[in-house]
Amino acid sequence: MASDSSNKSHNQQNLHYGGFVNPPRSPPASTSNRAGGNNNNSSMRSRSERLWRVIVFIMVGIIVALFFVSSAQRKAQKPPPAIITDVEEDQATESLIDAMEHSIATDKATIERIIDEHDCTSAYLDVGTNIAVQIRKLYEPHLYTKPEYWGNRINNVTQLRNATMLPRFESTYGPTPRCRVCAFGFEPNPNHHKRLGRVQAHLRALGYGVKVFHAAAAETDGVVHFRVTNKKHAKMENEDWGAKRLDKIEDIESSHHDYKTIAARSVDVSRIFSTIDDALTKKAKALGMEKHGPITMKLDIESGEFGVLPHLLRTGVLCRVVDEAYIEWHEWFFTNDPIAHYITVSIKAMIKGMASDASFEEYVANNCKTKMLDDDDETYLHDGQPMDTPTHSMC
Repeated sequence: MASDSSNKSHNQQNLHYGGFVNPPRSPPASTSNRAGGNNNNSSMRSRSERLWRVIVFIMVGIIVALFFVSSAQRKAQKPPPAIITDVEEDQATESLIDAMEHSIATDKATIERIIDEHDCTSAYLDVGTNIAVQIRKLYEPHLYTKPEYWGNRINNVTQLRNATMLPRFESTYGPTPRCRVCAFGFEPNPNHHKRLGRVQAHLRALGYGVKVFHAAAAETDGVVHFRVTNKKHAKMENEDWGAKRLDKIEDIESSHHDYKTIAARSVDVSRIFSTIDDALTKKAKALGMEKHGPITMKLDIESGEFGVLPHLLRTGVLCRVVDEAYIEWHEWFFTNDPIAHYITVSIKAMIKGMASDASFEEYVANNCKTKMLDDDDETYLHDGQPMDTPTHSMC
């Protein structure tokens, strides 16, 4: 009985094992074997960590070494700052003065030569020439007689407009050809200089006296910071309307990458206008005239008018020389600066008041002949009219 009971129990165990119910475990490893395995794993991890530390250390060392080598090379390539002596500073100043005096003399000689060669007795002053569309309208009005859709850049209104300067030119200078009218432009933007050279050559071939100075109209002769479209990063839109003179350091330093700041020559408009007036007076007398004909000015210099116009008034040149002034005002450039906006609005009101305010009536009648006119003729913005090679001179 005991033997049968033992066999039955053994068979039940086998049945359970065959059915995978709680099979017997392998005999546990000895404590010494477990400790040995853990030690081996720990040793391998330790060696791996040390190896990574060595690799990272080497990489950091290489980066630091390359940095110092690069810095040393840059320092070696950069020349040491020059120490300028008082004598050298005086010589540099004298050179700058000589160059300025040479430029002034060259301007005078150029103006006198053009007026003399073309027997000019009147002048058109295009201050802010852009691509010289207005100068072409003066001499080739037949190309700009069709109304054109024109978009106002402030309120984005598009409307059909005529070139409003055509009848004004007709009234001031008479019918074409206007051979006795010389045109002088002022445009510092190098993005336009190639085009301006073509226009100048084209109109001179037609017999007209035209000179466009690659310079900014300003209160002094010298150099100014000027912002233009950076054509490497941006497309020039609206013939670079946004190009303008920069007077504040923060404006110069914060110029957007779509623009670039250049150094441009500036000319004292008071000096230039006086030279033109004197040359016209001399030519008129040589031709037996009592006085020369009218001088008109278009002024569109993207807020620069708030420096140029007071300067022309202070020197007396505006009232003495310019018969009609067509001005585009840009006080809205300063809406984010309350003080600057107040000043520019006040200047605009004062200058415009000279032509309309009763309190200025006597002064205007006796001392200032200039008519202040609001006329922003920006039709044919991109020109688009042909410049065929002339077959003969118009003059």
